[in-house]
Amino acid sequence: MFHSKTINSGLWTFAYFTIRDRLPVILTRVIDGLSRKISKLKIEYNEDVAADGVGIISKLSKLRNEMQTNKAILELNDEYEDASIWNDYMKNADNLLEKERPLQWFTASCQFLKSYDPFEEQKQKSFNVDDHIYQSVIELATRTSHSAENFAQLLQADSSNELMNSISFSLWGNMFDLSLFSGVEVSDKLTTQLKTLESNILSNDGRQMCSYLEYAFHNVPVNERRIDFVLDNIGPELFFDLCLAEYLYQHNMAERVYFHVKSIPWFVSDVMRKDFMWQVEKMKANDSCSIMAEFGSRLQQHMQDNAWLIVENSFWTSCHDYNNMATVEPDLYNSLRKSSLVIFKGDLNYRKLLGDRNWPYTYQFCNSLRSFRPAPIAALRTLKADLVVGLADGLSNKLSEKESNWMTAGKYGVIQFCES
Repeated sequence: MFHSKTINSGLWTFAYFTIRDRLPVILTRVIDGLSRKISKLKIEYNEDVAADGVGIISKLSKLRNEMQTNKAILELNDEYEDASIWNDYMKNADNLLEKERPLQWFTASCQFLKSYDPFEEQKQKSFNVDDHIYQSVIELATRTSHSAENFAQLLQADSSNELMNSISFSLWGNMFDLSLFSGVEVSDKLTTQLKTLESNILSNDGRQMCSYLEYAFHNVPVNERRIDFVLDNIGPELFFDLCLAEYLYQHNMAERVYFHVKSIPWFVSDVMRKDFMWQVEKMKANDSCSIMAEFGSRLQQHMQDNAWLIVENSFWTSCHDYNNMATVEPDLYNSLRKSSLVIFKGDLNYRKLLGDRNWPYTYQFCNSLRSFRPAPIAALRTLKADLVVGLADGLSNKLSEKESNWMTAGKYGVIQFCES
């Protein structure tokens, strides 16, 4: 089997740019936001809590400086149970050259704030329930077609069929990532540009996904039809994911839907349980759009009926890539084995599926997963880091000639599927 090196291996990589430039900017926003809250902490809590806030600001400022000036990484020192896991992981990273050591800040940059979400305000601003695009996508998601005959007709339709559109919306929702594209607005044009954007899907296994779902619809008992979403971002992306989930649920392709969320604040806009619940409630409370309010109520009812479940596990914010899940978190792995399909959303999930390794661009997606095969797997991801697999021969060269940043601009995407 082909053995690859880790992607984080040089000053020219997007990882280096992330640590040197992106994360200090994110930390600056966190520091500014927390600084503005100090006076409120004194009023709402007490002087000791406010003093803790000042101490956190000091530590974050020190971290920012050390990241920007290439200082050696220090061991984590807190009471959380995963601190020793991260420290052991960093100690064992002996294959990193000294010039690459700042890249290990990836493993420490989110460890200081675990009970306070410094990104909450940004997250909530990212979802405007009045954006007109949402209404048309809700209409797509809530069309019901329960018979096997209608579902077969759906899958035999052309590339603009409803299932593929739902998958495509979920893919392109991943463009709206606050860690990279803060301030990017959702455009009504997305509903009319899906066909045009299809040419930007560099590896498209959407048809295979549909064929597999057809097979599962006819061959998997109804009570065993389970779909898992390993979520990425709150806001537009989560909305489109909810619409895809509703479409699968309404068309009897899923009897239960599991949503895997982060248990701590993570890379700005990653969804936590509280974010998920906040967005559904925001939809339900929308007085200006009845279809949005009805949709929010419907989703809330699914959760009350235990048809839709929100699941937390610290593995999703651990240092381990997903190939280690069966050993490190066997309960989670065994749970995923009960799924009919696990849909991984976004760039970081994709990187962890691939082990953050520098696979050849033409390497097969299934092979890059190595032994991580709990269930059929789909990855919906727009490219925001310099690794990708499953491309046709010569495609990467053509793209590089046209656009030097094609791997990191969020303009291109992949829909990749591995059945076994």
